[in-house]
Amino acid sequence: MTEKPHVLLVDDHRGQRLILRTLLQSEGYDCLEADSGAEALQLLEVPHRIGLVICDLNMPGMSGTKCIEAIRGNAENRDIRTILLTATQTELLDADTRCADAICDKTKIRSELLEQVRRLFQS
Repeated sequence: MTEKPHVLLVDDHRGQRLILRTLLQSEGYDCLEADSGAEALQLLEVPHRIGLVICDLNMPGMSGTKCIEAIRGNAENRDIRTILLTATQTELLDADTRCADAICDKTKIRSELLEQVRRLFQS
């Protein structure tokens, strides 16, 4: 069996990262965590098998869209897929979310997130 790529979880709320990690680990994914966009970018400088970044949209400092744009700006990260998490429709309407491969509503994580993760790893 081939090893699944790692998932980097980027959220300033530890509880949200715990929920995501628990859900993804139950499906066999290995997870790394960052509590900010800046920390995520530092983790990406170290060799890992990160295949997906799941990033909260609304974080202090660097927003999720800015974090994903920075990831995409590095040619070494071109194969990394991204999912942007949002808590409200207002956030979604106010943000330029075209930078992400997928968007997931935090209130529907259990029903939507795993489906999106599987789809992105297959593409």
